[in-house]
Amino acid sequence: MDDRIVEIQTGENVRANLISLVAQIKEDKQFPKETKEALEALLPELLESEDAKIRKNTAKLMGYCQNEEFARLLVEAYLREKTLFVRSTYLEALTKYPLAPFAARLSEEKKRLLELPETPENRKHRNEELNALTILLKEQTPGSHEFTREPVLVHALLLADDGARELLYQTLQVPKKRMLAPGVMVQTQQPWELFSSRLFKEILFFIPGISELPSDPVQAARAASASGLLKFLDRLHTGSGAYAYRVSLRGVPEEKKRAFLVNFSGELLRCTQMRLINLPGNYEVELRLIAKKEGGFRVLLKCMRLVDSRFAYRKETIAASIHPVDAAVCMELAAPYLKEGAQVLEPFCGVGTMLVERSKRVPMGTAYAVDTFGEAIEKARGNLRRAGVRCNLIHRNFLDFRHDYLFDEVITNLPYAVRVEDMAHIEHLYRAFFPKAAGHLKENGILAIYTRDAELCASLAQASGFSICLKKRIQERDAADWMIFRKTRKEDEKR
Repeated sequence: MDDRIVEIQTGENVRANLISLVAQIKEDKQFPKETKEALEALLPELLESEDAKIRKNTAKLMGYCQNEEFARLLVEAYLREKTLFVRSTYLEALTKYPLAPFAARLSEEKKRLLELPETPENRKHRNEELNALTILLKEQTPGSHEFTREPVLVHALLLADDGARELLYQTLQVPKKRMLAPGVMVQTQQPWELFSSRLFKEILFFIPGISELPSDPVQAARAASASGLLKFLDRLHTGSGAYAYRVSLRGVPEEKKRAFLVNFSGELLRCTQMRLINLPGNYEVELRLIAKKEGGFRVLLKCMRLVDSRFAYRKETIAASIHPVDAAVCMELAAPYLKEGAQVLEPFCGVGTMLVERSKRVPMGTAYAVDTFGEAIEKARGNLRRAGVRCNLIHRNFLDFRHDYLFDEVITNLPYAVRVEDMAHIEHLYRAFFPKAAGHLKENGILAIYTRDAELCASLAQASGFSICLKKRIQERDAADWMIFRKTRKEDEKR
């Protein structure tokens, strides 16, 4: 038998052994059968220990055991527990059990907590309990809202990277718009129509009556509750009842996030009379709080019920996949150089994102997509099918690719070096790629590449008979550029 169990049976190092067992179950997700059976015999008595930390860790282990007889013991222990830092642990353990027989008693306790006068001593633990009880009591779980289809005046921020912001501003078909550092701010009465543009990553709404929140979580929750937040949510949605939300904290150290979220969400639950419930696993709206250098938070709202189906085709990805918005931005920039009905070749197709976005911007003719990675080819097959793009997929190294006729366009997201030791291999690949691509292109054909090594690519392209038409930084973070070249002289290299 496990030595820790033996020591617990004899009353030795009980707290330390329980802590060790909790750590093990967190890592292994299960106990050996003999250990579990021995524990189940010991835990009910340990739940009545005078040591609060023993009770706390006993409750955790009872949750892991998932012994249905423990549900009643945990509920009773919770209701009689006086030590504040232990109480929410019982509730966390109870998430593993059916609670229908105890729902009424837990609901009464939640009502008592909501009416409990707040003090600096009880605030944190009360809020932890309120959050845990909200998750436990399934009848309080919201989720019955839909985004309205009626006109509603909103001010929205369309998030776009630096390389896309000006292009987004120029192409947006809305009368009132303004460029900001994170993207483009617009005013509209039909927010769903904003998805006609493929050049931004998210829609965030400015909340009427509030643009900033204080740094203190309780004061921040009270300010959010006193603002027009709930009325705004009701204007944006059909349906009734509470809203499930999550908080996204940006610019806050990880070690400070939990304490802030516990106090903020507990206070917001109380102040809104349970109309805003923190359910990060099943939320309808996101409150995005962005820390300011001078203190406090900027606050924006994301509505998950405003469905973005622009890239619904892209259900399969790999680690090296280009973001579909970045691909759409590339194709918008390339539009003056693209030919309707063009014969298109994609040498490193990945999951097909570049080809789909190429097809959506200017309809193309026959397309060939090549990749050495078999998993990527299969994922591309599904993505292209969902997008309605016909394409010949070939599982092969592009340098070994052969074809009977020349193409109008070669378009690709070039592989890049993730590690320093990969750089020599990537440079060797690039040196072979450009003459190979030239050999597959018609005279005046277009080569369009997304690359993280623009200087090397420009040099190699020129040596292979290309002249540069466009160079645009798309992602500052990755130093990724979109480059368009035209084949200007005939190459003798074999394809």
